[in-house]
Amino acid sequence: MMGMATNCFATEPISDPVSVDHQILYYRNGLGSGPHTLKLVARGARDPVSSGDEVYVESVQYSDAGGDSGFGEGGGPKVAQRMIFGYRSRTDFSDSQGYLWRPATEFIVRTGHNTDTVAKAWWTMRQAVAVAGTPDPELYRYGAHWKELIVNITVAPGTYYARLKFAENQYDEPNRRAIGIQLNGRAVFDRLDVLATAGGANKAVDLVFNDITPKNGIVEIRLRGEPIHGVESEAMLQALEVGPGSGGLGAAAEERRILKQGVHEQQHGWMRERSNSGIGRG
Repeated sequence: MMGMATNCFATEPISDPVSVDHQILYYRNGLGSGPHTLKLVARGARDPVSSGDEVYVESVQYSDAGGDSGFGEGGGPKVAQRMIFGYRSRTDFSDSQGYLWRPATEFIVRTGHNTDTVAKAWWTMRQAVAVAGTPDPELYRYGAHWKELIVNITVAPGTYYARLKFAENQYDEPNRRAIGIQLNGRAVFDRLDVLATAGGANKAVDLVFNDITPKNGIVEIRLRGEPIHGVESEAMLQALEVGPGSGGLGAAAEERRILKQGVHEQQHGWMRERSNSGIGRG
């Protein structure tokens, strides 16, 4: 239930009041079933620039609808969802198997106040013409990049897989980018090096994670750029597929591990570690 009033005054600054209408003065949620009374009392006090003596309520809105105040789930799609980050075409991309990939638009990057998120965090132009290791290089030519990327995919109840598609199109040597990955708040990689995993620059590689149970009706994928010897690096993602069932198996991944010795950090080389389902070429 809420009440609305008209001819209110915003008094900041007091020397220049501004008339505003349809302002919500009071609202209350969670009322029990049964009759309720809304009582208005004129207290005789007023705004420093107000000269009126009357209280006027324009409208009262209420609803007897009930519902669960917690997080629901079950309304999301049961089919595979496929998206390309940074892709700005007005039509979906059809891959070599006939699957359609849509432009990814609903993800979170925090680039700061009054900034252009697209200009800062989207690769809308092709970053590579040739991408090896895949019959569908178009999936790996664009991308999103920033210190942290958050993708929430709404799904129906069930068990899902997530296929994350990468290609390192910015650097031509390893040790330049380390990506931490979380699925529904659970860390699955700490310092993924895409270039080392793919075996070189401009090569496609897919991370596949199986047995994902939705949390509050979504599959949340969070990627974060991890520092390398004190220098910040960016997370990135070229394309994403989330679907029911299993996404299959893949090869091992390269993860950059840093060990501390005294006050110095030294590279420990490369460790091969299998993800939940592994990693495969595109």
